[in-house]
Amino acid sequence: MSLCTECRKSPWPFVFIIVIASVSTFLTWLTFSFAQSDELVRIGASAGMFIVVSGGLLSYVMSCLRRHCRH
Repeated sequence: MSLCTECRKSPWPFVFIIVIASVSTFLTWLTFSFAQSDELVRIGASAGMFIVVSGGLLSYVMSCLRRHCRH
């Protein structure tokens, strides 16, 4: 990850990653809650969803930042 100091300072892309991942995790929790699944299944599915969504978005944001960095 070779980003310049100006691109590394902006926290907004990473805040959006956390917000989007949290919303998708909450929706997953609600879906499994309405399905009356076991609590361990709900926790595992929600944690898995958070990891997958945040990992995918982090990869996307880092590649975009590297590609569009003009410093």
